[in-house]
Amino acid sequence: MLSDIQKTIIHLDNIRIQKKITVLELCEGICGDRQYRKYLSGETNISEKRLMEFVNKLGIGSRDFYYSLYDKDRYDFEEIKTLYLKLEAKNYEGFDEKLKALSKLEGLNSYNQRFLIFIQTEYSLGKKEISETQAIIKFSEISEYPECINKNVFDFVDIISLHLIAQLEYKQGKTGSVDLLLRILRDRDIMYLSSDNESILPSIYSNVSIILGRLGRIDEWISLASEGVKFCLKNDYGHSLTRLYYSLSMANKQLNKMDKAEYYAALCFANTITRKNINQAQQFYKLLKDDFNKDPFQIIIESKDKFLLNKEE
Repeated sequence: MLSDIQKTIIHLDNIRIQKKITVLELCEGICGDRQYRKYLSGETNISEKRLMEFVNKLGIGSRDFYYSLYDKDRYDFEEIKTLYLKLEAKNYEGFDEKLKALSKLEGLNSYNQRFLIFIQTEYSLGKKEISETQAIIKFSEISEYPECINKNVFDFVDIISLHLIAQLEYKQGKTGSVDLLLRILRDRDIMYLSSDNESILPSIYSNVSIILGRLGRIDEWISLASEGVKFCLKNDYGHSLTRLYYSLSMANKQLNKMDKAEYYAALCFANTITRKNINQAQQFYKLLKDDFNKDPFQIIIESKDKFLLNKEE
């Protein structure tokens, strides 16, 4: 990955190109063009004083230079985030072309580089171009797992990487990443460096709770899914409630608590209807019908008293 210093000099060079100034013209009176190219390649680190000499030569102030640098970072992030959202929505129209274009960008900061590598890795995994073990290695490099276990600060790319590691490691009988995600969700001393983290948390609540169930940790399964429901209701993530309600339904069904199981099944299916999510409604109609051998609409009707009294049993 490019260092922040190298990223800064590449940004400087991009401004040089935009202003149609040659390398020789920029370097005149400051340093040789060979030295400048060493700065660009990262072979030699540039000092702040030398950097400002170049900035002044380009006719911009230091404040404007750094503002444009960080403004570029934000623009790059929004472009990469848009691609990430397309990937999660399985919207692959124009995806390869956009990924190729973003991969050619120079001067990405370390965060945006990690974000882009995450997308490339998840995409390659989905296309079966790499194995699950190779994907775990890549996601681990991005999030510095397992070294990050004792960290108290995580950014969005850390969270989404650990999320996929947990789902893949579970298949290998490993639970270290699952337990780390549990700590991230529950430890109030954990800090998230981006508000974007909150948008992924409902999926983590849902998927980790299901993994806990498969591991036979039923009480933790129910507890975490319930916490996820409270989080979604508090933060208005209604679209994520469906899977959490389904998770609670299956947990109670496994415990043979059928009243509770059908109550959460009714909430699950009702949520798809109220949100007018046709694809999700069709998906969970079939799932719930198979799970309970009963029409989900009938489950809603039979649960009407619990809805009106706002109680589970």
